[in-house]
Order: sequence, then structure tokens, then C-alpha cells
Amino acid sequence: SANYGFFPGLYSTVTFNGTADQFLTTACAQEDFNNLTINKSAGKFRPSDNLQVLGDILISNGSWEDFVSGLSHSVYSDFTVAPTGAFLTTAVANTVEFKGSQHSNLNYAGATGYFRNLLVNKGIGYSVNQIGNASCQNAGNLTVNQGYYFVNGNILTVTGNIAVNTAGYLSLAPSSLLTLTDTKSLNVNSGGRLELLGTSINKATIAANVPTSHYNLNVNTGGSIAADYAIFKNMGVNGISVGAGATVDLAHPFKGCTFQDGAAGGTLLTLNRNADFPTNTWTGSSNVTKTPATGHVYFLDFTGGFSGEAFDADANNLIDWVAPLTATATATPAAVCAGSSTQLNITRTGGVASFTYLWSPATGLSSTTVINPTATPLATTTYFVTVTDALGTTATSSILVTVNPILPVGVSIVASANPSPPNTFVNFTATPVNGGVSPSYQWKVNGNPVGTGLPSYSYKPAYHDQVTCALTSNYACPSGNPATSNTITMVIVATNTTETGTIPSPLDLCFDASNTITVAGGGSTFIVESGARATMIAGVKISYLYGTKVNPNGYMHGYITTTNAYCGSLLPSMLTVVAGEEEVHSELLPATQLFTIYPNPTSGKITISNTGEIVSGGIRVEIFNMRGDRVFSTSYTDERNHAIVLSDQSPGLYFVKVITVNKVESFKLIVTR
Repeated sequence: SANYGFFPGLYSTVTFNGTADQFLTTACAQEDFNNLTINKSAGKFRPSDNLQVLGDILISNGSWEDFVSGLSHSVYSDFTVAPTGAFLTTAVANTVEFKGSQHSNLNYAGATGYFRNLLVNKGIGYSVNQIGNASCQNAGNLTVNQGYYFVNGNILTVTGNIAVNTAGYLSLAPSSLLTLTDTKSLNVNSGGRLELLGTSINKATIAANVPTSHYNLNVNTGGSIAADYAIFKNMGVNGISVGAGATVDLAHPFKGCTFQDGAAGGTLLTLNRNADFPTNTWTGSSNVTKTPATGHVYFLDFTGGFSGEAFDADANNLIDWVAPLTATATATPAAVCAGSSTQLNITRTGGVASFTYLWSPATGLSSTTVINPTATPLATTTYFVTVTDALGTTATSSILVTVNPILPVGVSIVASANPSPPNTFVNFTATPVNGGVSPSYQWKVNGNPVGTGLPSYSYKPAYHDQVTCALTSNYACPSGNPATSNTITMVIVATNTTETGTIPSPLDLCFDASNTITVAGGGSTFIVESGARATMIAGVKISYLYGTKVNPNGYMHGYITTTNAYCGSLLPSMLTVVAGEEEVHSELLPATQLFTIYPNPTSGKITISNTGEIVSGGIRVEIFNMRGDRVFSTSYTDERNHAIVLSDQSPGLYFVKVITVNKVESFKLIVTR
């Protein structure tokens, strides 16, 4: 239980025997024993929790198989499996950890079973001594964190990875064999040491478990390797890779070693560390000598005045001085529009052919493994690439691809004044939309190019001039480029006018001002004679002063425009009456009137009737609404009475013009329902 348990004492031995399965369970973090013995003629020992054995573990007879996976058992002294014993880890994975400040023996003589994971955490200076062959099966790992692991001329098989860490030593004596499986790695990390110390007759060997497999052996920064009379077989593409900052023991510098059966296209030995060859002041004959006619030696990181191929003794040209591998990623172009592509590429120097490439992220790439993929990113993306040469040396680079959105181009223009007085400069200004940093402008008046390409243009416009501007954007990703602005129709009209004089028949004149029209006054007169017409259009006010007169059968019409429509906007002979009108109007004299209209008001049907003889030469009838829009027109001849139906017109006030060869008569008509 959590409060009461078994105290193993200093010298006790607990033995599990009998023929039935025996289960061990504890509520503590682990169950402690001094010595633990398994001696079963049948059945299994089945612990469900971690065990710590301060002395020896002996499986003299029968099987140990954990009841659950993931347990970790610690042993401070020896772990022995006798020929009739078995440590079973196929169905349930566990870890056996060697601990403590005393030497341990690992002796697996059983015909069946094996370890899964082995962990060495001995006190400094203490060791695990392998007696007989041993293995970590089912992808089990060997980790030597602290202390020594001596293979002692036996076979050690590891189907997972091997790590030799900070204060760990893995040592292979003469005739020792360490086997690894395909793609697995032996990493000697900072503070760790790998020793293969054979003899010329009995060499120490590291190989793959089958000839077609290849493992990785890396001596990393801070790690060290010592090798004399050793055989290295079946390495991966980098061979035995001694990294930058790693150490080759000068007392055991691969003397009498054999490197063979490496990966296709790979190398057997890679020294990725600085080799300094100072200037030859001692009159040496060469920097490096290689006499065998097989195998390559590569120098990847070298310095000094005595370095390089010019100074080596290499009759077979098998020493290669390799320039550092560099890679620079490029994108052409570096900025694209949304939905467009760019060409990625690598500028590479140094290294040893052949090269492989790995781009990331994969999003938008035509391929991640070629030197020059096409990229079509959805958004601005930084692409990274790793270049690896035949020796496993890598170089990295990155490139930013900017994705610009596609934006619509537009332009609007305004005038400084409209309406404008005659012979006056008007300034036109353009406002761009998505014009870029420096857009260009083309102004046009009545369709003809003008201006100097600036966002403003000034000139003296004429009445009804049509002013536009075309904008050409230099934004990277435009749509609708170039864009054309709104059209400004210029109204040229005086600001204030004073009108006097006489309008004789049959003149139909229009007078306008953007502000005020003053009619007569000050002792002057303004007379519209019989048969004449006068229209006054002002922007603000019309002042009819004393002296204004409209003779019988004359017509004068005045109103304030709300649409900037002045005299130049009127149709010939068109009577325009709008809201806000001010009108001086004489009654038409019955004695001279040629036509009458009835009924008036009307629900939709009217009759135009001659008051005298039938008018010859044809008659035209035009009807206008209050906005001045012509809503009806017709012609007829030789009729005294002519019927017109207006049932499709809305109720309101209308103006009827009856036009003959010699005369125009006007009527107000009220339509009701």
C-alpha cells in the first residue's frame, strides 16, 4: 500500500517460484528489493509496477514478462539470465536501467527473450560489462548517459537508436561486433565517447544487421571517437561523420581501420571540422599523404597557407579539398499579383555533387525537391530551402515572395467652378483610386487630348465642353487600367446680368445668369412684343423691376434652375417650366386665338378645335410636363377638331403647344383622374 510496504534490508533475496503466474503490484512509485530471483518451473513473473533492485537480478529458471507496457526497472548490480530463463519484451515494452556507484555485469545466456530498451546511468568511473551476446529488439534503444558500457568482444545488437551522451562511454574491444538496423543512428553527443580499439588480428566492428541496410554514425559537436584496427561497414551516405567541434582521439586516429560497403553515391568518412594547415615554415614536403589507390578523403573545412590540393601528396587524386557549400534562394519576380506565379531558383557554390533540395512550405509549390520550382502562393510567403550535397553537408537559404492583391483602378474629376463665367479659367482636379506611386494622367476636352500628364488641368472652357481624364496606374496589380473618369459638361454663363430692351416678334430669346438676373428698373424697360418669347433662367434670383412689360400674345417665363441647366441646354422652341418658376404672363386675346382646347381640366381625353376656318399647311401638337419633358407629339391636316388621349399620363399641370406654319399657340392643361 501507500503507507506500508516491503523493506528489503541490506542482504535479502526475494525469490518468485512455483508454477502459476505471479503478479506484483504496489501503490508506491516503485517496489524495492535487495536481490531479486525468478526461479519458476512454469508460469511467469508479471509485475505491474516499476521495480528497483539494489543488488542483483537473476532469472535462473522461467520467464519474466511485465503485465503492462512502459515500465522502467532499475538494477544496481548484475542482471543475469540463465540458459533456462527468459526476459520477454515482445508484447510489452519496458526499460532496464543500470544505476549506482558499483560495477555491473549484464549476462544474457537465455535461449529466448531479449531486452527492449537499455539505459546506463552509472556513477562516474563505473561500468556495465557485457558477458555473452545481448540485444535490444523491437526497435529498442541503447542510451549511455553516464558510465561505461563494455561490449567485451561479444555481439551487441540494437534495432533502435544508440545515443552516447554527456559522460557516457561505449567501448568495443577486440572481436566486438555492434550491429544496427537500416536507417537507425548511433549519435555520439557532446561529452560522449565511442571507442573501437581492436588489434591487427582481432578487429572491432560496427555493421548493419544485413548487408543491404545502412545506418548513420554521427560524432556530433563535443563528442569524440577513438578507433584503431576497426571495421566500419554499411554506413549511410555520410559514412562515419565527424562533425564540426567533434574530436578524433590523436592517440587512436583511425589507425589500421577499414571503411567499406557504404551507401551508393555516398562517402565512407566525412570530417566536418576545421583542419588548419599553417604556412609551411618547417620545409615540410606535403600537408596530407594518401598512398592507397582506393577510397576518397574529403576536407570540407580547412584553413592556413599550407592547405589545399597544391600541397598534398596524392598520386591517385583521391584527396578532395571541398569549398564550403553555400546556397542563395531567388524568386523571379520577387513580387507577384494574386493568382500569378514566380520562378524560384538556387545559386549554389561549393560542396560535392550530386545535390538534393528540400523547399518548404509546400503550399503553392510545383515541387519541393527540385532546384527551381514554380511558386503560386495565395498570400505573401517566405520559402525556405535546404541544399544537401553528396557528403551530407547542408546549406540553407530563404526568399520572400510578396503577393499583391488585384485592385480596381479608378479616377474622378471635379471642376473649381461649374457653371463658370465666360472667358474664365477653370481648374480641373483628378483624384486617383489605386493609382500606384506615380500614375499618369491624360486630360481630354471634347475627346481631344490636352494637358501635360499632371493630376490637374486649367483652361477657359466653352459652353458644353466635355472634360474627362484617363488615369494610367503604375500599381503592380491593377484591373481596369487605364481608367476613365466621369464627364464634366461645362456650363458657361454670366454671374449677374441686367436685361433691358425690346424683343420683337417672332424672336424667342433666352437670358441666364448663375446668380441674379435683373430685368428693367432704374428708368429702363424690358418689353416682350406680341408673338415674341423671353425665357429667364437664374441660379439664385430673378428680379422683375418696374419697366417690365409683356404685350398681349407675348410670353415671358422665368425660373431658378436646380440642375445647372441654362439657356444652352434648352431644345429649340421648347417651353420649360419647373418648380420654383416665377412667371409674368398675359392672357391670350380671344380675337386673335386660332385654337381652343376642351375639356380643361380633363380626365385624359381632349379636343383641339379651330376657332375659325380650317388652318391649311398642317398642324403639329407638342405636350410637355412640368419638368419640360416632351411627353406627347402628333401632327394632322385639314381637321377642324382633333382628339387626343392622354390616359397614360399622371395627373398634373401640362403645357400644350399648337404649331402652324405662321404661329405657335400655348395652353396650360390640367389632367385629373
